Amino acid sequence: MPNSLPNNNPLSYLGVRPETPPTAKIYQRAPTTADIIGPEGPWRPGDIWVDQAGNNIWELLEIAGGTATWHISAGANAYPITPFVVGPAGRAGYQTIQAAIDAASAAGSNTAIFIQPGTYTENLTLVSTVTLFGTDFANVIIAGIHTPPAAGNIDFTNITFTSATHILSSAVAGTCAITFQFCVCTVTTGFVFNLTNWTGALGFFESSCNGTND
Repeated sequence: MPNSLPNNNPLSYLGVRPETPPTAKIYQRAPTTADIIGPEGPWRPGDIWVDQAGNNIWELLEIAGGTATWHISAGANAYPITPFVVGPAGRAGYQTIQAAIDAASAAGSNTAIFIQPGTYTENLTLVSTVTLFGTDFANVIIAGIHTPPAAGNIDFTNITFTSATHILSSAVAGTCAITFQFCVCTVTTGFVFNLTNWTGALGFFESSCNGTND
């Protein structure tokens, strides 16, 4: 793999398209038809608006003639995306990703963990059927080496992973299906997958690697 990102674009190789992936942003109100531009530029179909005050989630369907069409996807008194939100104290229920994973696992159901912007230095013990979803890959950074479950499936979306040696490591002959979507993996000297005995499917979609031997 190349040692640097071509054209400073983290999605410019591995057969991916260079556009920005869908994003999710938190606000204290519901969107209106006039909300066509977000913090990083124009909203795009598929982007998510989280109304924390109203406890609702909105998805942008289209922008036509200068008018935005938003679709509400959660009702009153619903959690914004998920009860398992990681971020600063006072803005999220969990301050570490591992604490959110443990809580989601104890809840006993398939769920997503929503990660707010920040750098999280943790060696995660991952749990099957738990999805890690970041606001966007540039601002959600997880530094460490992580252990996948032996079976089931795990998914990562909109996250930058960094490590000196490797991102995922296990000596187990695991069958878990692992998927990276809209992610960036930066490894100093090593590999994204240190899973030499693994037999489960490894998916890498709309994502990129940066390192020496990835």
